Amino acid sequence: MSERKRLIKQLDDIVRLIVKKQYKNICVTCNRITDWFKPKTNPYGLQVGHYISRRFMAVRWELKNVHPQCSTCNFKHRNNPAPYTAFLIKTYGQSIITELEEKSSKYKVVKMSVLELRQLLIDLTNYYNGL
Repeated sequence: MSERKRLIKQLDDIVRLIVKKQYKNICVTCNRITDWFKPKTNPYGLQVGHYISRRFMAVRWELKNVHPQCSTCNFKHRNNPAPYTAFLIKTYGQSIITELEEKSSKYKVVKMSVLELRQLLIDLTNYYNGL
């Protein structure tokens, strides 16, 4: 595995840990209380949902873009973003939608360097350790 792929996996893992530590076991869009997703024992459990798709690397690990969602809401988000949008506006204010959209569109073709990924991993790990 390349260093880049390893760093991306580590960043995904640390963001997952942050979301699990910051939020109770509740879906931010439907308020369903459940445990975290486990394929065999809890297939409808909570997942780390992204308001803007994780394929946009500029916001993939942006903590205001990731929150716990039950698998049903996470699946429905593409066709009905209104519940997640309402949560974001209530939590961060109206400007968060524009902020995330601009950041994702401005940098969607820019590839983060290995150095940038390393620094982001350090920053997120320090954030997690401070929670």
